[in-house]
Amino acid sequence: MGNKSKKSGGGGKGGSETSTQDGAPKSNTNSITVPSTSSSTKKHNINILKYDSKAYSNFSKFEKELEEAVGYEFGDLFGFAKTGMYPYQAVPVPRTVETLIEEEKDSVPSTLSVAERAKVLKAIDMRWYGMSDEQKDIIQDGLKEEFKAELRAYSTEKLKKKQDKIKLYWLIRSLMSSESMDAVKQHMLEKWSILEVSQDPLDLWLAIKATHTTYSSGLKEVDEAKARRLYGSLKQYKNETLTSFKDRLEVYIRSMESLGMTVPTQGQLAADYLDKLNDQFENKRSVLFNNARLNGSYP
Repeated sequence: MGNKSKKSGGGGKGGSETSTQDGAPKSNTNSITVPSTSSSTKKHNINILKYDSKAYSNFSKFEKELEEAVGYEFGDLFGFAKTGMYPYQAVPVPRTVETLIEEEKDSVPSTLSVAERAKVLKAIDMRWYGMSDEQKDIIQDGLKEEFKAELRAYSTEKLKKKQDKIKLYWLIRSLMSSESMDAVKQHMLEKWSILEVSQDPLDLWLAIKATHTTYSSGLKEVDEAKARRLYGSLKQYKNETLTSFKDRLEVYIRSMESLGMTVPTQGQLAADYLDKLNDQFENKRSVLFNNARLNGSYP
């Protein structure tokens, strides 16, 4: 994944971004085509991440598009966008004949009656007890080979994840507008130079989230007040599509989440969504409201 990007336009909103992948120039566009790392010809179009100090960015849409692209190419690595941490990779543990016996006993269904369970456990003990030492040694040797294979697979996967992190870091950077980059640098201050060395996509993502999901005034109470006010006054525009309105609604929800605020429940969010639709959906709201009065469930 190339890490070269060239941005032009003097920092204005109307500027265009030109990105290069592995040195190959791309035509000016507001999106970048991300090539697959596999032999597949499947491609993903990801819009450039924008930043405006006076309005919410296109972070919500950017995150969705990026999640689809990196999920296809890097598996669960981008899971940190939701969890705030990298996916856990368990270190293989060597197994013995004794642990194998315990695993077999643990697999006995708990739904069996006490008498049936005792009968099955006794049969397991008798079968293992009846094995010769030579047979057990053969099984143990097999377990050792299995452990070696698991260690090799673990080391290979760990190295791949390390390489993928660097690729993902540069992918995200290549999709940031110059305004977005400046906002992140100002937010991180001296930590930016550390990030340039570590090339950690999680640290970069946390900085992007902190600067692109709120107004980032530096005063938590002020940002919270703005988030509440903007969410409360949000309405669907007259000719706005439902998809576009839903995207805007999600931006406000994400901004509240990033500030650690309590967000509406799924039921409350659905009711808010219907209430904020424009007048052309008034009949739909009335039907749902009347049904709710009869069934006791809204929406």
